[in-house]
Amino acid sequence: MKLPNGSQWSLIVVIAVMLIAIGSSLSLEFFASKLLPILIGTVVLILALIALVVEIKEAPRLGAPASGGETEFEGGTAAEVRIFLAMAAWIFGLALSIYLVGFIISAFLFVGAYMKRHGSSWFSVILTAGLFTGVIHVVFNLALKTDLYNGQLPLWLDL
Repeated sequence: MKLPNGSQWSLIVVIAVMLIAIGSSLSLEFFASKLLPILIGTVVLILALIALVVEIKEAPRLGAPASGGETEFEGGTAAEVRIFLAMAAWIFGLALSIYLVGFIISAFLFVGAYMKRHGSSWFSVILTAGLFTGVIHVVFNLALKTDLYNGQLPLWLDL
């Protein structure tokens, strides 16, 4: 049996973390407290399971030339490592941003930053990030009456 490669291990870790998050969220007392973690955790869990199945089915053989003419080492190419580190930085940055400034502001900032990083115009960045953030606010804060996390910065500044 072949050992999982780096991206497969990453997906396994994501699956384990989401199972823990969903399991611990189920024990929360209030529906409003458990709704968002269960919803997001379930979506991420399903997507990670699908990605893992695809990775396992399409796993290249060791020693075979990788795309772009690079040779593989330990199941991944240098380009795959850079892509993985970039994704990890985005995820860590989003988590830190949510902790510091809250979910709504972080959603706006990260949708905008991601779109701008990938070449969108400022008009489309602001419009899309604003609409996305507005939908999140309307669905969770107004329709479901769920208080999204506001971050630590307002507490530190006594806002």
